[in-house]
Amino acid sequence: MNQDRMGTRTISILLVWILVSTGFFVFMDFEDEVRAIIVPIDYQTIQSAIENATDGDTIYIWSGTYYENIVVDKSLTIIGNGTEETRVDADRGGYVIQIEADWVNVSGLTVKNADGYGMRIEYSSHIAIDNCKLTKNQNDGLYIYESDNVTINNTEASFNDEGITFFGWQKGNFIINNCNISDNNDDGIVFADVFNTQIYKCNISRNNGYGIRTWNVQYTSIKENTIWDNDMGLAIGYSPQTTVENCNIFSNSGTGITLEGSDYTIVNCSISSHNSVGIRLYDVSNTEITETNLSDNDIGIRAYETSNTIVTNSSIWNCPLYDLFIESYTHIDFLNTTFDKTNVYFSDDTSEITVMWYLHVYVNDTLGTPVPDAEVIIRNATGVVVFDAFTDVNGQLRWITIIEYVENIAMKSVFTPHNVTAYNDTLIGWTKPVPNIEVSISVNIMLDTPKPKVDFITIERSACGGWIDKALYVIEDTDRFYAAGYNVSTGFVSTVSANWNSNDTIVGDVSSGPDESTTFTAISSGVCHITAQNGSMSNSTGDITIIWLVENLDQGTYYSGIQKAIDNAIPGDRLSIRPWLYYENVIVNKTVSLLGWDRDTTVVDGNRSGYVIQIEVDWVNVSGLTVKNADGYGMRIEYSSHIAIDNCKLTKN
Repeated sequence: MNQDRMGTRTISILLVWILVSTGFFVFMDFEDEVRAIIVPIDYQTIQSAIENATDGDTIYIWSGTYYENIVVDKSLTIIGNGTEETRVDADRGGYVIQIEADWVNVSGLTVKNADGYGMRIEYSSHIAIDNCKLTKNQNDGLYIYESDNVTINNTEASFNDEGITFFGWQKGNFIINNCNISDNNDDGIVFADVFNTQIYKCNISRNNGYGIRTWNVQYTSIKENTIWDNDMGLAIGYSPQTTVENCNIFSNSGTGITLEGSDYTIVNCSISSHNSVGIRLYDVSNTEITETNLSDNDIGIRAYETSNTIVTNSSIWNCPLYDLFIESYTHIDFLNTTFDKTNVYFSDDTSEITVMWYLHVYVNDTLGTPVPDAEVIIRNATGVVVFDAFTDVNGQLRWITIIEYVENIAMKSVFTPHNVTAYNDTLIGWTKPVPNIEVSISVNIMLDTPKPKVDFITIERSACGGWIDKALYVIEDTDRFYAAGYNVSTGFVSTVSANWNSNDTIVGDVSSGPDESTTFTAISSGVCHITAQNGSMSNSTGDITIIWLVENLDQGTYYSGIQKAIDNAIPGDRLSIRPWLYYENVIVNKTVSLLGWDRDTTVVDGNRSGYVIQIEVDWVNVSGLTVKNADGYGMRIEYSSHIAIDNCKLTKN
């Protein structure tokens, strides 16, 4: 057959193309009709075969080295005789292969020696690259631009500038599976401005940049990859809904994983042997790291301005500098996670960590039978109720989250040990205080003691802090109240319901138990009460009186202090000041009148901290005040005119 003439083969039975020297087989479906073009039999060059093909044709390339720059502008299948046998070499003259059409399959080729991209795919869709080798290209081994639905299987990208790069505004559906991306001068794999990407079962190693780097990518799955001996391991930037799962990331020169942005999940990974940081969190939120082992990194986790992030069921160990390095407005929760609690560093006082464990509770009767619908109450070491719920049909409450401690640069607030009590309608049981929880544990409670009856109800200002007979508050004050049922012999035995009876001066409810409280906020003057009830038994507080201190006579508004009243005034307002001891440093920067009720009982005290009153504007009147205890001037008037001071006492400044 003439080498310049294309052969058309109509196949009605199984076609087997056998290249004896290599054992290369191609099987086609029974009774398919295909147009098969063989290079160099039908055409000497791959490009000439493409130019003479039509959409849907298959081009088979015999073993050898083809020095070409190829443009694929038709929907074709191009099959080489294996990467070690079929090489397309640009000989440093431009790209090697450029794909500009949809539905193109390329397999069994080595693509090398481009002075640009080895293979470039642009403005194309439904592209499959399988069993290829992209190597020794000056730019990327494979560059995908403004394309979608691209799959890369069983392919090597090595000794290029970057291995594989995906870039395209709102383009997506990319898969890299079972590939080797190694020894590139910069990053191994790059995704930018795309969506729905998957990287599975790849070896990514010895790249001089990041092993994998994503930026502005949505919905990424990075699963079952080995990422090692790169300059940096994995960097994910502002790429929400990214999951890193079952990956082994180790011995990268810098950081193992760097996260920036929100909505990430790292699950069941091993991150080890980094000279810098295992996981670096920068401006991260809504992120979970779970079932992950971090070991032998200089720093286990370093976090900067990170919030709404939790590390669960993980371990951090053998980190010579710090297990945790926490800085700048960071809050991270650690649940059922082990680390060296003495090896934590806080860079400033704006950050904290919370360490939590799981507690499982099992409630049985004296015969060992599980008790369903038993109420379980857990109190921490400060007496605060942290959990209140009922057992399931098996008498169990599992996976209860318990705080061991909260730590910042200044202190560690410890909330263990915990007390666990269980009740049903007639019986009560409890455990000894659960010890300082440092691992997740289980407790068993036997209901074996008759439950005491409620003899009286109390309403208190603090947990077990004494009955409220009456109280006086200033507008805008806040406080907390507690209500509980008590037995004369055993103390607190029951929760109660409680309600406010007021003239809209109170917001909130009184909750159950002496360790559950409600916030009282004084929002208007008047008198109110709290009433608590347990069955037919009830009790009420005495008068809770709320007063205002400063009234704006012109606006009809009330305030808890002089400065707050000035800040909310307009020029010309008159501020009526009730007799009280005001610990304030007042700046008068508006034309107002400060009118004390009585000079001897309306006292503004600087508390030895700066001046007491400083006037900085014209037309100010001050009367009926005692001004005292400044560590500077009692009253200072500067750059002002038409000031009147009447019936005041300035003393002990």
